[in-house]
Amino acid sequence: MRDYCIVRLNLTSDLEGEVRSQLYRHPCLGLEFSPEAGRLAARAYFDADYPLAELRRDLERHAPALRWEGETRIRLPASGHSAGEPVRVALLGREILLRGGPAFGSGAHPTTRLAAALLGEIDLRGVSFLDLGAGTGILSILARKLGAAAVTAVEILPEARENAAENFRLNGAGGITLAAELGEAEGSYDLIVANILSPTLIALGDAILARLKPGGRIVLSGILSGELAEVLRAFRPCALERRLEEAEWRALRLRGR
Repeated sequence: MRDYCIVRLNLTSDLEGEVRSQLYRHPCLGLEFSPEAGRLAARAYFDADYPLAELRRDLERHAPALRWEGETRIRLPASGHSAGEPVRVALLGREILLRGGPAFGSGAHPTTRLAAALLGEIDLRGVSFLDLGAGTGILSILARKLGAAAVTAVEILPEARENAAENFRLNGAGGITLAAELGEAEGSYDLIVANILSPTLIALGDAILARLKPGGRIVLSGILSGELAEVLRAFRPCALERRLEEAEWRALRLRGR
């Protein structure tokens, strides 16, 4: 297992360059900015033991108008097999070859299974597909196997991004664009899947909706039962089409206007 900390910040757009520079000096493992009510929301990933008090003092010294919104610890499970040994996993009856890496997405976690089940109920042939929080890339690979025409996979953690790229190669999954942050995902999409934790789903709600084509669908996973109402509020313009659950986890499929 490896622990990370997501630092959440809110700032004016003119501070983006300065804040980006300071975060990477510390150093930040991954960074994403998204619009939020006329300002910018930022998520920065650090190792869990990084001295965040020092980081906060430095940021507030260089950017006094910045708001420190808080931090969230996450744990990414280590793969159950050697990084040198790809294994075959089955998802929706499709065989996928995965090399282990530092990310969710082996197909064993309930959030991955729930997201896959919601994808498997609809016709993906010819759709444009955005995978947000791609991890090992398993859902992007599945989407290509189900007929998605073009796939963009967004993964903020550099180690996971490298792992996803290798898994795309192992599966001959062409037509997948790999991006480091949502801002790199250009255009709009017929189907967006976001298998990430609820605080991040809520923070990115407006940015996700801005990339959805009219009448398109969104699959959200990584939601705990007590978080459903808040997540639905963040995606209020959409209609709830389907809901699945496994243990404490929930997943939703929404339909845009």
